[in-house]
Amino acid sequence: MKTITYVMFGICAAATLAAAAGQVSITTPVDGATLEGGHVVDVAWTNSTTVTADVYVLAGNKRSDLVKGNTIDRGTAKWRVPREEGTYKLVVEASNGAKASITVIVGAGGGEPVTTPATAPKVYPSPNPLDLSAGGATTTFSGAPAGSKVTIYDLEGLKVAERNNDPLSWDGRNERGDVVAGGTYMYVLETPAGEKLTGKIAVVK
Repeated sequence: MKTITYVMFGICAAATLAAAAGQVSITTPVDGATLEGGHVVDVAWTNSTTVTADVYVLAGNKRSDLVKGNTIDRGTAKWRVPREEGTYKLVVEASNGAKASITVIVGAGGGEPVTTPATAPKVYPSPNPLDLSAGGATTTFSGAPAGSKVTIYDLEGLKVAERNNDPLSWDGRNERGDVVAGGTYMYVLETPAGEKLTGKIAVVK
């Protein structure tokens, strides 16, 4: 019995080491990038494992495969960005369990990827994290020009709230007025000049 236990432990340990031996990553686009809906972008990845890997997109619970069973150590696939606004996850996953993902934000339109000029205002949500444990807390987007709008998304790409109040702020509630769950949320802030600024807000309860 001791011998069997030892052998099983050895197999498990070897499998763990094999899974940790290789790495996968997505190199393009970068994490947090903002893309314009309808545009075709290159998704580039690396796979230093010795096994095959899949590359796919997650929109909520819906999975769309870009590459199945890739056997090379790096590659590029074309992805037509959906026109539906929200956040999407790009994932590369090797068959030994090695996995990496990034989150991109998709805006409306159908042209080039959104770029933020160097002259765009610097905007900071404060406080961040937003502590809702005592109730009544609000994060204000310091530096946002008057007339700006902010849209809040969860990490599955679902729209949570939209605000255009002055000063621009978010009270941690969704469009129904319910307090959101704790976690990380993405925001897209649009200025009157057409600039789009993105970032993350942590909510604690």
